[in-house]
Amino acid sequence: FISNIHELKNPKQAIQKAMAGYTNAKPFSEGRARVYKNGFWGFIDNTGKEVVAPKYEEVEAFQSGWAWVKTAEGYLLIDKNGKEQFAPTPYDDRHITKNGLTKVFRPEGNFGYIDTKGRKYWE
Repeated sequence: FISNIHELKNPKQAIQKAMAGYTNAKPFSEGRARVYKNGFWGFIDNTGKEVVAPKYEEVEAFQSGWAWVKTAEGYLLIDKNGKEQFAPTPYDDRHITKNGLTKVFRPEGNFGYIDTKGRKYWE
């Protein structure tokens, strides 16, 4: 799961910590790796410390400082410390852009953008 070995401060220690108690892990992105334990996903930092406890059904890699995560209620953005940015949304198809906006596709077939505060901008 460690594809960006240069992101690690102590690779051996981080790998040992990362795998302790986790059943799956994904590559590091922006200093965070996705880890899976007891049916849920969370994140560790580049020292192997758990920074977001596994509590999400799905998680995406961090991009531009944000990651989409899925709860039972829908999808929402979190920052690198796990702070949830707004109430869950129903949008299944999301793409984070470099300027902090996320392109989302609505069930009606059109798309728009959501910013990190949850404000919507429709085309």
